[in-house]
Amino acid sequence: MPLVWTETYNMGVSELDEHHRELFSLLNSNLRSAIDRNGDSKMLSADLKRLHEYSIIHFKKEEDLLLKVNYPDAEAHRLKHEEFRKELRKLDSLEDGTDDLTRLKLLLFLSSWFTQHIMTADKKYVPYLKTK
Repeated sequence: MPLVWTETYNMGVSELDEHHRELFSLLNSNLRSAIDRNGDSKMLSADLKRLHEYSIIHFKKEEDLLLKVNYPDAEAHRLKHEEFRKELRKLDSLEDGTDDLTRLKLLLFLSSWFTQHIMTADKKYVPYLKTK
């Protein structure tokens, strides 16, 4: 169930690749917390906060880069990031009494979304970046 980083996720832009690896790590940490938390909502809350904060940093960096190089689909890409943030906010707003399965399902969705996003939306702009 954990996300496994492979070379196929590399974008060829070192800073973005580092960000993506860190997001893999944070998503994995959140998955572990959701599975193994044993009622430790503080641990899950701290992991979610780190994921949320780092996703803001990463998405801002990526969006700024796409604007800087006048990527024609920059706005559509930003809206895809907003989808992720929306789902992440759902996790943030879950009450402590929410069953673990609901949390786990949302985290699995986010993990799947993120890997698909790299392989589709992010990979689309790589050739464009290399020509700028």
